[in-house]
Amino acid sequence: MLVITGTICIAVLPIDQYPDITPPLVQVNALFTGADAQTVEQTVATPIEQQVNGTPGMEYMQSNSSNNGQMSMNVTFGIGTDNALYNIWQTVPHAGPWSGWNRLGGWVSQLAVACNSDGRLELFGIGSESFVVGSHEFYLGYAVSRKKLLCLDAGHYHPTESIADKISSVMQYLPEILLHVSRGVRWDSDHVVILNDDLLAIAREIVANGFEKRVHIGLDYFDASINRVAAWTIGTRNILRALLIGLLETPLIRTAEAAGDFTTRLALQEEAKSLPFGAVWDYYCETKGVPVGESWLAEVKGYEKTVLSKRK
Repeated sequence: MLVITGTICIAVLPIDQYPDITPPLVQVNALFTGADAQTVEQTVATPIEQQVNGTPGMEYMQSNSSNNGQMSMNVTFGIGTDNALYNIWQTVPHAGPWSGWNRLGGWVSQLAVACNSDGRLELFGIGSESFVVGSHEFYLGYAVSRKKLLCLDAGHYHPTESIADKISSVMQYLPEILLHVSRGVRWDSDHVVILNDDLLAIAREIVANGFEKRVHIGLDYFDASINRVAAWTIGTRNILRALLIGLLETPLIRTAEAAGDFTTRLALQEEAKSLPFGAVWDYYCETKGVPVGESWLAEVKGYEKTVLSKRK
């Protein structure tokens, strides 16, 4: 009789009266593009586990890291924990700016080891598609504290900023630096280098302070509107011109500056702007066996007609 009664009661018992025997489960997913499973585990999974561990109501968690850079973590809560998702949401953001930059430092260090494992010198950077406050300060501090080759990119600062003003500053603490000399156009940075005031200031800062062997210069030749060979030639010749103009500057300018005679310094700087460096540049090209003036352009045009135009 008791069994029959129980069976009837189960059949008519409302579903919301059944006890909830499925524990709440929250899944956390992350992606570290290009990283292997071990790197993901050490730099992504472990820091998040440390933050999540001890979350109110949590019973256990399990994470899995794969060689495609993905990490998935299942966090299981006790039965009856109604705010499991809220607890995770509250916990993980505490890894926020400080922990984020801390983890980024670990990633950069591991990338540096990986990039230099075969003895080659590699340039790498980690960025994001949106503006990140603190990124410049982070990378500057990282490079200075670890004596890494800091790269200053002429096209990645505000248009009113010049990396010429930054060279002597960072050279106080670094033995060498790398310059990515490009030409910024609005928010697009990688254009053919031209002989403008920014380039002249960069070259003068290098030459005037004797940084020629401590500064490594890399150029950018991207400009889809002109011939790539011409872009390379124009950019290279312009940085050499700028360095030559810096070398032609009279040492009396630095002497006046050291003596605190800024009147003489300014007067000599202005006079130097009208010096006939063009004749010296032509002589330099002739002695090096390279085209003088624009005579190189005919050869590039010929190459464009006979080779480039036939490519599909």
